[in-house]
Amino acid sequence: RAFLDAPTDPTKLGLGVVKGTLSLVSHSTQGVSRVASNLGLAVNKFAVAISMDEKLKKKHAETNRQKKKGTPAEVVTKPFQFIAIGVYEGVSGLFVEPIKGAKEDGAKGAAIGLLRGFLGCFAKPIAGLGNAFSSVSDAVHGFASEINIIQEQE
Repeated sequence: RAFLDAPTDPTKLGLGVVKGTLSLVSHSTQGVSRVASNLGLAVNKFAVAISMDEKLKKKHAETNRQKKKGTPAEVVTKPFQFIAIGVYEGVSGLFVEPIKGAKEDGAKGAAIGLLRGFLGCFAKPIAGLGNAFSSVSDAVHGFASEINIIQEQE
């Protein structure tokens, strides 16, 4: 019975196949990119926690709350910014944290600052990579949600 009710106009059949294929590709890409984005955020959150830097925790929490669509130039440059900032903060922390700790608590503070700087040297670039990965995944998700143009025209 279903075969008899099938469309007889070949153009509608072709349009149906195209719509279905676009929908499948769009929704599958959106799902995979959302999972990848959440994975990047989890890596970021873990690395920030390891860094033991409260200021960085607040900064990354704010960055993750302010996710918005950007211009194509921002979409391309933002991941590189995240990585560069992570590397800069990690390397500079090797020098800044011991000095800051020494000012606050003498030799004990310097030792704790050295530990924080050492952990941050590895954790902060990893946090930047996590943010960059999440940013790229969000851009793919946005592109995939806009690619299904046939469905929106109805």
